[in-house]
Amino acid sequence: MGEDFRKNLGESLMMHTLMITSPICTPWNNGTKNITYSMATNCKDVKFTLLTTKNSNLKNNNIIFKKIYTIDKPIVPLLQKFYLFSALIKKDDADIYHFIFKPNIITSIFSRFILKLKKKKSLQTITNIIPSVSNPKKFAFADYLVLTSDYMKDRFLKAGIKNVFKINPSIDLDKFKPSKKSQVLLDKFKIKKKDLVVLYAADYSFSKGVDYLFEAMPFIIKCKPNVKFILAFRIRNDFERRREIMLKIEVMCSKFSDKIIFLRTVNDMCSLINICDISILPLLNTVGKVDIPLTLLESLALKKPIIITNVKPLNEIMKSKVGIIVEPRNPVALSDAITSLLKNTKLRRKMGEEGRRMVSKYFNVKNTALEYQALYKRLMEE
Repeated sequence: MGEDFRKNLGESLMMHTLMITSPICTPWNNGTKNITYSMATNCKDVKFTLLTTKNSNLKNNNIIFKKIYTIDKPIVPLLQKFYLFSALIKKDDADIYHFIFKPNIITSIFSRFILKLKKKKSLQTITNIIPSVSNPKKFAFADYLVLTSDYMKDRFLKAGIKNVFKINPSIDLDKFKPSKKSQVLLDKFKIKKKDLVVLYAADYSFSKGVDYLFEAMPFIIKCKPNVKFILAFRIRNDFERRREIMLKIEVMCSKFSDKIIFLRTVNDMCSLINICDISILPLLNTVGKVDIPLTLLESLALKKPIIITNVKPLNEIMKSKVGIIVEPRNPVALSDAITSLLKNTKLRRKMGEEGRRMVSKYFNVKNTALEYQALYKRLMEE
């Protein structure tokens, strides 16, 4: 199919890369699949095959969508792994297998087996931090290894792994452009013109920082009574549902129940960020998240300053003065940082302008697509 597809387009000599990932499909609520799809749509000299779900309606003239999964889960369940294995053992015309997922022992063994069986050129991108790894070699199985942070790159280099590269995570700046605030959203969330909005977009499983935000809230609200908080936390399991319920009960029993808006999966993150004034991510660590979360890059692209905690590799996002860094587990420092930005419109605007410039320079998908394209070419020439 892939060979006929390329010949029909008169592109029989174009490199063909199969992206081995969790399902690439809507909603775009997972950093890894956002990175994969953005790269595939911006690498103009590479033909891609993306793995998606049976009911996906994604279409792109330059992409082959292979419908193998039956459900959309960022962590692929056992049955879905079987579907993936069944698809990969079949003959295909891909020149390169590009793996993008957080590896573990089982998936690494599986990937080595597939590569030995198919004898394909291979590239592996790890976008998430791997905690408590004494021997990173267990997780590196491809010809080339790409990390998305200097912190993770150094860990693998120190382990003696060769052909290690660093390519920043990236977003499409044409998609994330500052625009007028959506009146529909403002009315829906009962946000007034004078209100200042703080966005915290993450999840309940790994975002332990929400507890420190709740500690900081009374001080922030006392200083800026017109503040509102949007917690956009996706729900993926029973633990996260229970966590959300407990937080909602805590908010109902507090004096600031009208200040907090709870959201789950957001289909239009661009519009949501646009109605906010600052974006925060007070994580204790980045385990389970993309090394540099895309929501922060999207916020900066929309000229919103950010507040983050001083943890690796999250702090690598600060290539210039685009926000404030605070120490983790410090609600006082978090409160001071938020109130200082809410009070200072001029500073928010200055940081926001610099944020878009910084993202354009360091985290632009048009640039990272070229970097991956160069790696594909180098790999094919070896």
